[in-house]
Formats: sequence, structure tokens, C-alpha cells
Amino acid sequence: MNVKPVLLLVVAAAVTVAAAVRYAPQARRGTPGDLPELIELVPADSTLVAYADLAALRGSPLVQRLAAITPAANVDRDYADFVRATGFDYQKDLDAVVVASHGGTTLALAMGRFDQDKIEQYALRSAKPDDENGHAVYRVPSATPGRSIALAFLDKEHMAISDGGDLSSVLSASRPQLDPVMRERLSRVAGTPLFAVAKTPGVANTPAAGRHPAPASTTLLQSLRWVSFAARPDGSEIYLSAEGECDTSSQAESVAAGIELLRGVLGSAMADPKAGGKMSAAQSSAVHQLLSAARVTTDATRVRLLLTLTPEMLGVADRSPDASAPVSR
Repeated sequence: MNVKPVLLLVVAAAVTVAAAVRYAPQARRGTPGDLPELIELVPADSTLVAYADLAALRGSPLVQRLAAITPAANVDRDYADFVRATGFDYQKDLDAVVVASHGGTTLALAMGRFDQDKIEQYALRSAKPDDENGHAVYRVPSATPGRSIALAFLDKEHMAISDGGDLSSVLSASRPQLDPVMRERLSRVAGTPLFAVAKTPGVANTPAAGRHPAPASTTLLQSLRWVSFAARPDGSEIYLSAEGECDTSSQAESVAAGIELLRGVLGSAMADPKAGGKMSAAQSSAVHQLLSAARVTTDATRVRLLLTLTPEMLGVADRSPDASAPVSR
């Protein structure tokens, strides 16, 4: 096979998180501020942590309406073979996923309904397991030379996958706790089925000798130290929130001004018939509503972008599966 079984699961997790960003979420089970159990397993030095409660997303009526009008995606042949061999389908059997970045590698932690025996038999086609702290770890070569991908079951319902080939941060009996600064920021957005927090790399604002100065937009983004995202539903609407943290209040105000400028530029571009000519009237209206609805605020060193999504913006207001069905009386 060209695509290894662990690669399939990594891709499935990444695709699922990407799809969750597009689709509207429903409130996560649990109390706001509580961290999902999967996050407790991420490495202590993680610089990015993203979480999706897929079971909640699948149960959302708005997600179901979106799924009903979304064209079916082409299924990779190797993934189809994996589904036939193991009975696992991430669209139905994956309940929650966490993706964490640390030390130049990416770790995916998945919770769902797995047939461990079938998946391990499938993995044996490409790799022999190593024992690590009582867990069988399967490692296969990565597409990146010199790297490998590791897969291990934590128990019947939990799996860990790393594109760096190292799962010691998860399997170690003396695993260190998550960085308190990252934990505190995650606690602000926990309580929703979809959220993410990232620590931005420290990039010098002064260009290297012989190089052209960075664009103004890039310079503004370089002042961000932390970025967080959360989505929360309220009836038929979805509240989206993105927050960036800067070192100073003046930097936060500059970032906010840059976002407002960008919104103005996009609005002007949409007003040009040549720019909007390829869009339908409904699509053009949705874009205008998105630009108008976005609110940018600052609070000390933080800049926030708030947006309320409506069914009209998502294009599902009049296209629910039951919209054309006759009404029984």
C-alpha cells in the first residue's frame, strides 16, 4: 500500500477538524472551563491545541442540514480499503479528537468506537509493534525522510498518533502536566465543541539585511503572542470568537485597525461588479452580511473578532431537507 494505516487515521483526524471548522457546532457536554479528558494527555510543551467534539457536531440539526446539501467527497481507495478491513469510519465512529503541536511534531488523540483487534491486524501489514510502557506501538516510515509515524491504543476507546514517531509524552507513567499558561487560555474557551489555542512563534520585526521589509499586515500579525478560537451556538445562530493577545495595548489597537482596514478593502472589492460577477446574488449577499456582522474590539492587550453566523449566511435558511416536504394536517 502507498498509504499506511496510521497515515489514514492522521488524515481522518485532520480532515474532521477542518470540517468541524466549516460546520456549525453544538455546545460541548461539560461545564465551561473544564478541559476535555483528551486534552489532559497532550504534551506539556504543546504550542497549539485544537479540540473538536464530533459526537456533538453530528447531533447538531444545523450540521445535519449542512451535510444534506454538501456534495459527497471522493473516498480515497486506501481509506476505503481500511474501512472494509477494520469496520472503522471516522465520519461515524470518531467521537472526539485533539490535535497538538509540540517540538516540531504533531500529535493526534482520538476517542471513539474502535475494533482494536482488526485495526492492529491491519497495522501489522506494514509494521511490527514495539512495547512501550505496556502499550504496543506501531511505527511506519513517513513520507518525510528520516521520520516515522507512530500509532498506539491507550485503551479500547482511545488512540494516539504522532507524525514524529515518538509517543513517550503520552505513554510515560510520569507524564508532566500541561503548561499552566496554555491551560489557563484553554480554560477560557473550553465549554464549546470546537476550540483552539496557539502560541505564536516569536518572529523578529526587523527584516534581515538585504531583505525587503515585511508587509504591514505581516508586521501586525507578528505582534500577536497568543491566538484562540471558539464557536458556540445559540438557537439557530452560531457565535464565533477569535482573540489575539499582544504585548501592549497599542499593538492590540494597531491589529484591530488593520482588521478594520481589511474589512473595508474587501467591502469595496465586493462592490465592484467585476469582483462579484462570479457570485450568485445569494452568495454576494452572504459575504456582505459576514463583513457587516463582524465586530472588532480591544481590551487592554487583547483584540477580539466576534461574528454571529445565521442560517442565511451559511446558505441553509431555505434549503433544509424538509423544506419541500408537504405538511401533514
